[in-house]
Amino acid sequence: MPHLEYRPANRRTLRQRVLSERPRRLLRGTRTVLESLRFVGAPLEALTIARVTFSSRSGRERRVRVRTIGNQEISLRDGSTDAMAAVATFVGGYHRPPADDAPGMIWDLGANVGLTVADLGYRYPAARIVALEPDPGNVAQARQNTSHLGDRCEIISAAIWPTDGEVRLIDRGSEVGFRVGPGDGQPVRALSANSLLEITGCPDYVKMDIEGSEVHVLGQNTAWLRSVKVISVECHPPYSIARCRRDLEALGFDVEALPQSRRHRAHDCVVGRRRAVFAPADRGRDTGTR
Repeated sequence: MPHLEYRPANRRTLRQRVLSERPRRLLRGTRTVLESLRFVGAPLEALTIARVTFSSRSGRERRVRVRTIGNQEISLRDGSTDAMAAVATFVGGYHRPPADDAPGMIWDLGANVGLTVADLGYRYPAARIVALEPDPGNVAQARQNTSHLGDRCEIISAAIWPTDGEVRLIDRGSEVGFRVGPGDGQPVRALSANSLLEITGCPDYVKMDIEGSEVHVLGQNTAWLRSVKVISVECHPPYSIARCRRDLEALGFDVEALPQSRRHRAHDCVVGRRRAVFAPADRGRDTGTR
């Protein structure tokens, strides 16, 4: 029998991954900088986007004027994913309601650093926007980036959840990737959508980008959804686009699925529009439980 030399099958693959990470990061960063030319106030401000994107240090804030929101300034942090979030917001527009809608009350659930709020506030000058974000650092940034909206906008430091109370914030190493749930992590306030409804009144449009918590928020205590006209949900594993469609259709929405864009949307998105006539199924939903 010939001698067989043991070689770990994944060693070379792992080394290749490590060595290739820098070129991939460079490619993503370069794409971000080039895409930013579509919304920055002046071409030279793309250099600021480059500094934010490629900086190896974190924490320093840089100001950038955004042409597509009336040349308002936003603040982005070096060494963060803020610049990528800006491209997804101002170029991709994944968070916007259908073109024919003019919402008066907007909920932004999972507001990150407030860029989606700033964009919605500019596009709908008569709207009031209430946004939830669980990470304290992102909340501070969001309040700074939306200060020009005045009392039309409120940033609440909380995670949307089926019940009021406390959940744990799980840091996955990215400012756009915080998750919440039971277990280890930083304790943060949990606010139910039913309680938020009591505070704000009925929302015309709900944008939901909550990194996997949608499986809970759309699956338990869903009475609040009867008051929603249009909802846009970005689906994160394990919550699939098919399950989201089933949940929203059962809750009285006509649903359209929007597959992800590799350049601007990291996940599939489902948009639901409230049916004119809807009799809820007898599955506990009408009482707010399932």
